[in-house]
Amino acid sequence: DRNTHWTRTVFITVGIGMFTPRKLPRADLARFEGKGLAYFVKSLEDYRDTDLLIVGGGDSAFDWCLNLEGITRSTTLIHRRDRFRAFEDSVRKVMESRVRVKTFTELGTIEGADRVEAVIVINNRTKTEERLAVSRVLACLGFSSNLGALKSWGFRVRPLSWRCVGVEEVLDFVTALQQSRPTFELPFDGGWV
Repeated sequence: DRNTHWTRTVFITVGIGMFTPRKLPRADLARFEGKGLAYFVKSLEDYRDTDLLIVGGGDSAFDWCLNLEGITRSTTLIHRRDRFRAFEDSVRKVMESRVRVKTFTELGTIEGADRVEAVIVINNRTKTEERLAVSRVLACLGFSSNLGALKSWGFRVRPLSWRCVGVEEVLDFVTALQQSRPTFELPFDGGWV
C-alpha cells in the first residue's frame, strides 16, 4: 500500500543466496556460451535431433541424460572419475540406456567457428584424445550460491554466530509478530544480517 512503516529491525531472508552454475574453468570456451554450450536446459526442443555431450557426474548430469533420451540423436556423458554423485537408480538407468558413458574422461576443448561443432575429450589416465562430433555441450558442474545482489544494496552483512534456537523461541517470535509487538527479538548469540 506504499505507506511508510517504521521499524528497528528488518529480516531479509535470502537463504544462502542465488544459485549460479559453476562454469568450465577455461575462459577461451566462454565464446561458445549460447552457441551450443549451456549450463542448464532452458527448453527440451533446443536439443531435438542434436548430438549432445554432457559433462558431469552428479544428479543434474544423470537427470538430463534421462530426460533428453529420445529427444537427442545421441548423448555422451563424460566424467573425470568412475564414481558418480548421483542417485544409484539414475546411474543404473543411464547405464542401461542408449547414453554412451565415458569415465576418466575430461573435456579438452570445444571446436567450431560460430557454434559448437565438435569437442576433444581426454582420457585422464592414458592421456589419449578423442574427437567427438557434437553440436551441444551441457556442462553440469554444480552450482554455487552467491549473495551478490544483497551486497550491492548497501546493507552491512555480517556472519551470524549461530546458536540453536528452540521451538518455543520461534513460536514466541511468531506470536509477537501476530500481536504486533515489534520489540521482541530472537536471542541469537551476536551478529546479524
